[in-house]
Amino acid sequence: TMVVPQGIWELFFERRDHLIGIQELLAVSLALGTFAELLEGQKLLCWVDNMGVVGSLPKGSASHCDANLVIAKTWLKVAAMNVAFAINYVHTKANVADGPSREDYALVEELGAVWHEPKLPAYVFDFWELATRGEAFDLLELEHFQAPPSTG
Repeated sequence: TMVVPQGIWELFFERRDHLIGIQELLAVSLALGTFAELLEGQKLLCWVDNMGVVGSLPKGSASHCDANLVIAKTWLKVAAMNVAFAINYVHTKANVADGPSREDYALVEELGAVWHEPKLPAYVFDFWELATRGEAFDLLELEHFQAPPSTG
């Protein structure tokens, strides 16, 4: 099991749901980071038991700006890895990853799963950086941001 460093949770805005959608979104990031070498140039179908993530990740946006930034960085990572990415919903009771997220490894051990050291991609630690310019930004100034002119 990987315990997400407290510093990462502090990057997100507080929510009444204990950031469950963000937790599920970060699980996709965790898979991309942990299995990066295996996923390069491959097809990846993620099964997620959170409808918010299943709805927001494919369309590229969510209702919270911090989640939007993680989604954008996720797609940039997917593109950089040349991964054909898709996501589908799986009911929690059928989700193989649900047990390990609760420190119950019986099913994955029975299936012969192999342990891989968990790795969060670097973008999880710096998702507040603008992908286009690599500059930090102030949320209050975001409304004044203009994308660099297109060169194509």
